[in-house]
Amino acid sequence: MPRARKQKGPSEIQLQTTILDALNSAGFRSIRVNSGLARGLYGGIIHLAPKGTPDILIQKPYGWVEVKRPGEPLNDDQEKWHAWAREHGVPHTIAHCDEEALAFARQLQG
Repeated sequence: MPRARKQKGPSEIQLQTTILDALNSAGFRSIRVNSGLARGLYGGIIHLAPKGTPDILIQKPYGWVEVKRPGEPLNDDQEKWHAWAREHGVPHTIAHCDEEALAFARQLQG
């Protein structure tokens, strides 16, 4: 069985960090949102944001940013979240780099 090739370029975590730094440096208050489940310090389960929730929340102006590496598709949970957001008028985007996230944030400003 052929070995899976490593994608070139930064990891999704590195992209998230770069995007958060760019947004915050430009004056947009933004945070990384963890989703799914995590094990607590004493072995319990911690419920985080629902699966499919985008990676970054821009708090003001309000909007969500899903970070993806170039060519990486949304998974089923993410597709469902984005469909819900479109239906309810929730501002959101998919960003592959800091420039795309900054353009979205500036567009939210009006």
